[in-house]
Amino acid sequence: MVIIYFINVDNKGNTWFAKSIRPLPKGQSKISYAIKGLIEGPKKGEKANGVYSEIPSNTRVLKVKETKDKVIVDLSSEFQYGGGADSLYSRIKQLIKTSLANSKNKPVYL
Repeated sequence: MVIIYFINVDNKGNTWFAKSIRPLPKGQSKISYAIKGLIEGPKKGEKANGVYSEIPSNTRVLKVKETKDKVIVDLSSEFQYGGGADSLYSRIKQLIKTSLANSKNKPVYL
């Protein structure tokens, strides 16, 4: 299983980081699969429950490299554009929370 963090909002406008748990296909790297799932965004059923992502939809995963002591995530430049300071904070926090949940306590570099 992998854990991906998106954002949820209730009917009063309160937001929080929502954990999405997805099955890990056999033979896949846990961190790589989780990052790709994060960048792809929430699935239809998750969206129906108010889950969304602050990561721009045109962001692409260029590379996820995992070594014995670290993880390096390379995303396209679209990740940094759009929205204001709160949006940028939220997308970085989504990436951090997802990475830490799936990287076996390795530092993650963007």
